Amino acid sequence: MQWFFQLTIKSVQNILELKINDQTIDTVNSTTFLGVKIENSLSWSTHINYISNKISKSIGALKKGASILNHETMIKLYSSLIDPYIQYCNIIWGNAPNVHLNRILLLQKRAIRIAEGIGYRDHTGTHFIENNILRIKDAFKLSCSIFLYKLNKTLYPAPIIFHFYDAIFTHVGRETGLRSAFRNEVRVQRCRTALRMNTFTICSAKLYNEFILPYDAINSSTSLSSFKKLIKCLIISEYSWYDIGLLLLRKKERKKERKKERKKER
Repeated sequence: MQWFFQLTIKSVQNILELKINDQTIDTVNSTTFLGVKIENSLSWSTHINYISNKISKSIGALKKGASILNHETMIKLYSSLIDPYIQYCNIIWGNAPNVHLNRILLLQKRAIRIAEGIGYRDHTGTHFIENNILRIKDAFKLSCSIFLYKLNKTLYPAPIIFHFYDAIFTHVGRETGLRSAFRNEVRVQRCRTALRMNTFTICSAKLYNEFILPYDAINSSTSLSSFKKLIKCLIISEYSWYDIGLLLLRKKERKKERKKERKKER
């Protein structure tokens, strides 16, 4: 069966009709390429719905093991059953509209509550920090940062470097007049549509200026693994001070509980 895929814009109603050997080729609204579901509006709602259904099934497996397994095993299960769906090709769809991404965020919070054994309405901010787990939007930041590191260090094949390097690092070193800025700042290209603004090339340029460049993260990292750890720490440090304060209090309470347990054992 033959079909073709056409990207459409809401304001444009023209639909192409393709014929091969006098046979009309059917058009489809979405297709799957390397495990990513692409739709003609590029809103990524189809792919996010697909991922959400997969994560919901994994949460069911987590819930069954919650009464048997300890905390460390539950977090490992989260990393193996849920995190791969969030991380796979996240750089492509991870900056979708919040109306779609919020569904995944709610599922993340639900899974964290099950893994931690806390109530349905309990706050999850401290648990994300404590277990070093990134929210869906922050996972997109990490994916873009890794992409920039590999691009800067020429770890990608030559065609990828040739296509994307100029698109992101073209305007390095421009002066910004009276505004104080880094000399190595990247000039973000102007975007006419919100769809273009949310692409990972534009978001990567913004991320480079606001996040990576001030900390000199690329040059200060000796390897990709050390770069990942640094970026993760920087992302988590941006979480609210309220969450970090609660985390510190929880750590103090756990130390006191451990001391009491040791005294009882003696």
